[in-house]
Amino acid sequence: MSGGAEFDEIRSKIKAKYGVMVPISKFFNTLGYIGKGPFPYGDTGVIISVGA
Repeated sequence: MSGGAEFDEIRSKIKAKYGVMVPISKFFNTLGYIGKGPFPYGDTGVIISVGA
């Protein structure tokens, strides 16, 4: 999943838990890929629901 209400909720909870570390980790990941092609960082959320 890459969008929608559930994804936004997951993203906000991650930001609440890790705060400033989220953009810092994205920044250093970007630095590690300079000159190596497209930036591979991606936000992904997986929701598993069990129905009866």
